[in-house]
Amino acid sequence: MNNDVMRAAMDVFAILLIGYLVFRVLRFINRTHARVGILYVAYGLLCTFFSSVYWLIHVLLDTDYRFPFGANDVGDIGMFLLFASALAIIFKDAGKKAVLEVIGTLIFSVISVILWIMWSGEVVKDIISGIAFAYFCCHAVRSVRLSHGFRRLEWIFFAAFVLGITVVEGWISFLPEPLNIIVDSACYVIMYTMLVALMCNAFVKIVRSKTTADAAAAVSMSAVCFAWGLSSMYMSAEPMYFFPQFCSWISLIFFTESYITYTTLGTPAVSPAEKEAAR
Repeated sequence: MNNDVMRAAMDVFAILLIGYLVFRVLRFINRTHARVGILYVAYGLLCTFFSSVYWLIHVLLDTDYRFPFGANDVGDIGMFLLFASALAIIFKDAGKKAVLEVIGTLIFSVISVILWIMWSGEVVKDIISGIAFAYFCCHAVRSVRLSHGFRRLEWIFFAAFVLGITVVEGWISFLPEPLNIIVDSACYVIMYTMLVALMCNAFVKIVRSKTTADAAAAVSMSAVCFAWGLSSMYMSAEPMYFFPQFCSWISLIFFTESYITYTTLGTPAVSPAEKEAAR
């Protein structure tokens, strides 16, 4: 299977999956008249849906030409801002701060944008998209901090890993062969192992969600999974690229389902019968 066929297959999968998630969220909102946060999730999913449609059309047209700032870029920016807003609503009344975590995330985002520019050469697009991506990542990491999603040791490991792997990826192209190939292969293994570990953590939190606090932690961890899945995708070459892309779509399922659970548990107006019907 060549890369073009795989790209088309992944885009079709994304369109079907995200289309279902949009339908599920809108059906939930219609039945329960839920809070505004879940609307942000629905709109963010719609942005992702149309971005995937754009990429499918791009692949089917079999062209290498892309607009300098295409519809998919607008969709991605909208998705980042809307998902960040959905997270912000959950923790809008939180008195605690997450200064160190946000600073670390900003450093990671700046390094990522620099690498994107080095790899693609699309300066304006990468800066604008990077700002929106950084905003989403900051809210995701802040949410994990406020929901106690990580223990102290896990925070240290996660921060060191994310910043470390990003810096190493930036220097691979300057290493001589075959050292660059060995380091690059090791980075793929470690990066994807971290992604799978985060997804397992998020899945366990979703399954164990019995209170709004549990559900908030599941939402936060799912958002981090999605953010790291996208980062891993941006740092991957084809055909390895397709694995984190698939994981990012699965993370969207986690994010959507956990947010529905959080909204259900936190909405007193929803009766038990309605809660069951919304599942």
